[in-house]
Amino acid sequence: MHTVLLKKSRNSAVTDRALSAAKVFVLFVLVTAVPAAAFQANTSGTGSEIKWSSPLAVYYLNPAGAPAGSEEAVQRALGTWSSVPTSSFAFTYGGTTTNSSWGVRDRVNILTFGPMDESSVLAANYFWFTTDGRLLDSDIKFNTRFSLSTDGSSGGFDLESLALHELGHSLSLSDLYNPGDNTKVMYGYLGQGWIKRSLHQDDIDGISHLYPVAQPVTYYTLAAARSGTGSGTVSSTPPGIDCGEDCTESYISSTLVTLTATPSSGSAFSGWSGGACSGIGTCTLTMNAAANVTAVFTKTFSDISPSYWAYEYINALYESGITTGCGGGRYCPSDRVTRAQMAAFIVRANFGEDFSYTVTPYFSDVPASTPYFKYVQKLKDEGITTVSSLYDSEGEVTRGQAAAFIVRAKFGESFSYTATPYFSDVPAENPYFRYVQKLKDEGITTVSGQYAIDTVIPRDQMAALLSRAFLGMP
Repeated sequence: MHTVLLKKSRNSAVTDRALSAAKVFVLFVLVTAVPAAAFQANTSGTGSEIKWSSPLAVYYLNPAGAPAGSEEAVQRALGTWSSVPTSSFAFTYGGTTTNSSWGVRDRVNILTFGPMDESSVLAANYFWFTTDGRLLDSDIKFNTRFSLSTDGSSGGFDLESLALHELGHSLSLSDLYNPGDNTKVMYGYLGQGWIKRSLHQDDIDGISHLYPVAQPVTYYTLAAARSGTGSGTVSSTPPGIDCGEDCTESYISSTLVTLTATPSSGSAFSGWSGGACSGIGTCTLTMNAAANVTAVFTKTFSDISPSYWAYEYINALYESGITTGCGGGRYCPSDRVTRAQMAAFIVRANFGEDFSYTVTPYFSDVPASTPYFKYVQKLKDEGITTVSSLYDSEGEVTRGQAAAFIVRAKFGESFSYTATPYFSDVPAENPYFRYVQKLKDEGITTVSGQYAIDTVIPRDQMAALLSRAFLGMP
């Protein structure tokens, strides 16, 4: 049988100057069985696979000297490689040309026909590539010393089969010479009358390996929200969420996203809600599903930092509506508590803001026009204050009086308590003894040794007592 050996020789790569030639030699072949190889890709001298940097190559045909039907045969060969569904590569037919500069690095890929000096060569593919494997130019020449046919006749070499093979070299697939590869387009032999116009699975695997189809990218949406009485922003790393204004972003599957909540002045970050994150630190999640995260911001006071010892107590009072601050966005933690303020604290803690009360004033110094009137009236209605005639709204509350107010509001006047004094400065004969003892029994006060019963209580200490008594805080 008259067959052709498709033999590839390649020079060493030099940056932007490397040359390789794939040649088809006419031989009479006698072979023995050798195992097949799936496919083989060309590599540069540095070991990089040689391929086009973009999965697209335009080819022009110079039909001078070509057999009839060559343009159609070449276009079919180009289309066969381009139609592989598992590859992103596409050959484009640019039309005919008069360019005959075969083997010239001009960045124009041509297929041309003509006699070649080597009488045993059926076709040759010259391509240029860089040392890192980037293909720059690939030209194919068919030797017209041989009978090339396009009609599949047994007396000629089928041009479409030959073009399909040479274009495989343009993709950077190498010849395969083992007999087990004889049904593949990249098999290194071609005989007269042989027809190989479709790709073997291994040919398909070769182009798919070099130019795979881009995997579909899955995106998941992360939606951030803000809630609470305060304000602040939520930002993300990597960027995308700046909430504020942009609270939704789509991220590629498996992206690690970290959200950071930043409270505004006068607010504090209370934590995350929504299920994806919790706690008060940053929120880190892997985007393998859509997620919703809410940052809760709590309004706080400008004169209370999160590190302040009574911050949690004061913040809890504000959140529960027990305090509104001292004005101007402040709490005034070191200011002394007045009896009017104490009335508001106690009544809000027990009854909120919506409650009934006696409208006829109990106290001559607390007329109905005063802002604390309803709280003082309710305090008297419930027996939480026992004074009469004058309430002394602006008078300061001592720690002993605070104990009485809190215990009466929570337990009334009938309650049990430890008879043995807890504090050396609050003996059993002290009028506030049983209230202070009950305060200690219930863990509402945590001091030991001395209670400082006659000391005027500041607003921060009052916040701690009220939060423990009415909000269950430790």
